[in-house]
Amino acid sequence: MAKLTDEQLRALLFLARHPNGCTEAFLLAYGFPSQMLEELVTAGLAKASPEEMKIARRRRKVVCFQITDAGRKAAADN
Repeated sequence: MAKLTDEQLRALLFLARHPNGCTEAFLLAYGFPSQMLEELVTAGLAKASPEEMKIARRRRKVVCFQITDAGRKAAADN
C-alpha cells in the first residue's frame, strides 16, 4: 500500500487503541467509511472477523476489526 492518507492513519491509530477490536458500527459512528475499512483489510493492515454478540437480549452477528502487525508498522512509519 502506498503512503497512508490521514484518514487511514487515524483509523489505524484508533484500532491500535482498542486491542480487542471495534465493531464496524462503532467505527462507522466515529466517521470511518466502510470502503476505507475494506481497503485496510485488503492491504493487510487490519483484519475483519465475524463475531456473535449479545445485543438487546438477542444474539447478532457483527464484524469486528483489529489492527494487524503490518498495520502497526505502517502507522509507525507514517
